[in-house]
Amino acid sequence: MGVHQWDGSRYMQSPGPLYESYFIRGNHPSEKRAFWIRYTLFCGREGPQHPEGELWIALFENGQPVRGGMHALPWAECSFSAEHLRVHLGDSTLDEHSAHGELTTDSLDVKWNLRWEGEDEPALLLKPSLYRGGFPKAKSVVPRPMVRFTGEITVNEQIWSIADWVGSQNHNWGVQHTDAYAWGQVAGFDTRPDWFLECASARLQYGPLWTPPFTVAVLRADEREYRFDGLRRAVRASATWNEQLWEWKVSNGSETLEARFEASPADWIVFPYRNPRGGTKECRNSKVAAVQLSLTRSDGTRLSASTTHRGAFEILR
Repeated sequence: MGVHQWDGSRYMQSPGPLYESYFIRGNHPSEKRAFWIRYTLFCGREGPQHPEGELWIALFENGQPVRGGMHALPWAECSFSAEHLRVHLGDSTLDEHSAHGELTTDSLDVKWNLRWEGEDEPALLLKPSLYRGGFPKAKSVVPRPMVRFTGEITVNEQIWSIADWVGSQNHNWGVQHTDAYAWGQVAGFDTRPDWFLECASARLQYGPLWTPPFTVAVLRADEREYRFDGLRRAVRASATWNEQLWEWKVSNGSETLEARFEASPADWIVFPYRNPRGGTKECRNSKVAAVQLSLTRSDGTRLSASTTHRGAFEILR
């Protein structure tokens, strides 16, 4: 599937209870600063007959509390495309190469005008066949990994000049949120600027019982893609996480990948995510996590990569 197929709105293709999010994120080339902007469609089993739009933002700046917020919009002010990346939430827009918008809360007034460039192929966290079926209930893809942002973000009249910030454009959707997960991404390590990592560990709940964690990952390193997406091996992987630390190790039978994500308490912002089937989940969100990565290749050679503050790290519970 080409990038446009991964961009198309799943709700517009098949309306029904669903959450669907498009988000962009970027990190400063050297400083501990990052942004995350999320354009979301939410349609629950109960409540309004039509879905709603949600606009989210989080801003990370070294030495400052994480700032962020959300604004909901009625469906009459929203539009999504079934075929392309084309989102309107009121006056805020997102398309294949740009994002514009504004979000105002009681303590925050943010405006953004961003563009990006990047031609890497979409990065799939799951096997392609799993995007078509009912399992898992939540799915994630990176239509545009390793993009470079330019433009500006104005935060309470303070201007962030965005020049050569590296990040990604992402799309995820599901009939319900995963019961518990840790998710991570690195678009360029300090020691390996061209490497891209996408990974997740998840646990599912069936009544009072929980599954062991499943872990999947995809790494693009030195013009090669290493995939760790087999479900049988995913459940055999080791993974533990808490409110600050996530460690995992997974094999695909030929290669082994190990990672450690860590974020201090000051590097998190907590958001409530509504579930289409009712209730809410708590999402802890950081885009300035430290990450250490080790790849053991089939010939026994071992490669490593690290970053002090360029990792995306989320925990949902």
